[in-house]
Amino acid sequence: MTIIVVLIAWLLVIIALYCYTSKKSVQIDIEKKKEILDNTVQEEYEKKCKFVFIKCREKSVSSFDTPEELEVLKIIAGSYGITDIEEAKKCYEVGKPLVENAEIEEQKQILNELRQRDLKEFEDAENRAKIKGKEKYISYLEKLYRDALKTAQLAGEKIDEPVETDTKPKKEDLSSVSEAYSTVSAYKLALNKHKEAIDNFHQKICDESNVEEKFSHLEFSELKCLVLKSKNVRVSGFVRLKENLQLLGTDALLDGSIKVIILDKDDNELGFGYYSTGSFDAKGALIQSGFTLYEKRFSAICIINDYDKISEDIEYKFKIEPVNMWLIEC
Repeated sequence: MTIIVVLIAWLLVIIALYCYTSKKSVQIDIEKKKEILDNTVQEEYEKKCKFVFIKCREKSVSSFDTPEELEVLKIIAGSYGITDIEEAKKCYEVGKPLVENAEIEEQKQILNELRQRDLKEFEDAENRAKIKGKEKYISYLEKLYRDALKTAQLAGEKIDEPVETDTKPKKEDLSSVSEAYSTVSAYKLALNKHKEAIDNFHQKICDESNVEEKFSHLEFSELKCLVLKSKNVRVSGFVRLKENLQLLGTDALLDGSIKVIILDKDDNELGFGYYSTGSFDAKGALIQSGFTLYEKRFSAICIINDYDKISEDIEYKFKIEPVNMWLIEC
């Protein structure tokens, strides 16, 4: 009998707990639905408010001091089901900070993206400016060689050298190269040409000394700047070689990189950027690089130290310094 009573008592406890838990679950579910409904109602209300503010702003209405302005507000608010003029005014006041704050955040995001893009361009230019002498040409030609070797191997040709990269070329690149080199001997001939070009640059005489003296052979003109939306500045102009140069009695190419510095009227530095002479063409021709007797347009993205000091109305000064300069025989 005692056992039965205990079992019944436990059963009643379990039933009570179940009922309490179910009731609590239902209550939580109701509260969640109410919260979702409240959020939906609030979102719809804010949507109306933003609509009223934006449309009033488009019509240059903001004070509602005249009957004409009130009439504009009444029509705009009425198109969203708001018939009470005081409620319409309230909607305008609620919508104003919602729209303006969202626009400020959007502009901040856009500005940040623009500055990140500028910084990437600046860093790429800075890294190129650090390269000097034969390294500039040989590193490029070695890349051409590795790409050609990789393409040949992926085309199924038996080339007795390992692939030095894990990145596979695009199918269209593979097909275009396959059309140009349809036999193993053609692939090997192309690779040998790349090797010869690399060996040729290794054997060239190159002088990296007296950077300032070499820089003095350059002439700059028509320097100007463009203030970008990011508030960074792009400096452009023309540069030319004053006269042909020689290295130990042999015609030589002057090549290198420069640093462009922006100054204010008091010669305080506002920012700087880098420029290096152009890359090679598809065949790695040296003539595509270096300074020439003909004017060459240059451009440098300059990262600014203090954006508050930058304006399109200010006339800036420029200072150009050499980073690396060298002569290499042609």
